[in-house]
Amino acid sequence: MRRLLIRNPDLTGVEKTNLTSAYSTGVTLSVISTFAFAANDLVSVGNQGEEKSEVKKVSAVASDTSLTLASALKFSHPKDTPIYRISWDQVEISSKTTGAWSVVSTSGLQYDKNDTVYVDATGSAETYYRWRFNNSVTSAYSEFSPTFSGAGFTEDQAGYMSRNIRKVSGAGINVISDTEIVRALNQAQDIVYAVRADWWFLKFEDAVGIATQEHVFRYNLDTINSGVAGTPSTATTLGYVDTVLYRYNDGTTDQKYRLRYKPEAEFDELITDANRQPDDWVTCYTIRPADSSSINGYMEVYPTPDTASRGTFYVKGFTQVAPLVDDIDKTPIPLPSILENFALSYIERIRGNDKKADYYEELFYGPAPTLKDNRRLTGIALLEQLQKRSEPVGQPKSLVRFQGQKAMSRLYGNTAVPGSRDDIHTNYW
Repeated sequence: MRRLLIRNPDLTGVEKTNLTSAYSTGVTLSVISTFAFAANDLVSVGNQGEEKSEVKKVSAVASDTSLTLASALKFSHPKDTPIYRISWDQVEISSKTTGAWSVVSTSGLQYDKNDTVYVDATGSAETYYRWRFNNSVTSAYSEFSPTFSGAGFTEDQAGYMSRNIRKVSGAGINVISDTEIVRALNQAQDIVYAVRADWWFLKFEDAVGIATQEHVFRYNLDTINSGVAGTPSTATTLGYVDTVLYRYNDGTTDQKYRLRYKPEAEFDELITDANRQPDDWVTCYTIRPADSSSINGYMEVYPTPDTASRGTFYVKGFTQVAPLVDDIDKTPIPLPSILENFALSYIERIRGNDKKADYYEELFYGPAPTLKDNRRLTGIALLEQLQKRSEPVGQPKSLVRFQGQKAMSRLYGNTAVPGSRDDIHTNYW
């Protein structure tokens, strides 16, 4: 058995009026204005999430201040009760485990709650669900929702965080909309990303590589892919490049080394000669900004490769934090609760409860750097501590590491392994 909570359509911004006198019986509603209302419209009487809110069809617009309903309301409603013009009054729910989707229910939307509740008696963790809203009068449908797993949300998904925020705060739709909650979560992500772009949880290495093309020195970075354990995944939205490795393989020699980064001005000096000779032993690169044809920008290399597919570029770097849009979207931040704390602070500010807002805000940012007690670490300060744990701890650190002569040229570009004692003596001593 699975209990589904289907988020009701957001009524923020829809056409709205109010009762000018209390309703008790009959099919006539006295309202401030009937502008933008018409026959066969659907209306919700009462605020979303409030007990006794109910949906009815308008049969006629009797006057500029009077609506006629198709049937009487179930409950009495006081003066000033809001009347919303809504697009949907039903939700069509489909499910599948394997194979094709099948409709399991067409249920009325429960506007007296924040979510419409449906219980699937035959559902399991292996069942998948999707739904779309329906207008029973016009038979129009909305787009389908994303596909949801019967196993429920995980704590890093936007749907889990949003519902957790509502549970902790007790805030209904009338206090903060779903859109505002997601906006607050995205703002919190942006703040975390702004603190430092090289968080360990954003690090990636291109597992596929970009093959060289004959006499081409400019490569679109939209083609890079982040890989998990060597397995390619979807295209990466690049935050910034950390390192570029280059593998030269002509069938006889197979060598992989780091390319040296050159600032644009310095790189431009290298490519001033339009007739420069190509060479498959690439030594350096620069990054060019994005444009309308590339989200991630471009990498230019020197020398220009001479042979197609003789070399491969492997980009290492850090991804951007993708915005949360749908309930199934996941945050890469390993402590999702700190995003919830930011949203809770936002809600308490709206309520005018600054003291409680300050409390949640401190949980989000964490204690000041002068407070060294790790028992009090929360939020971004806790992430900073976890950042240090991404480094190996089994090797002792040294304050100074002697790299010998020509350290940069030996670390970057085409580097041959020393083959004799004389080579070692020349390069290192």
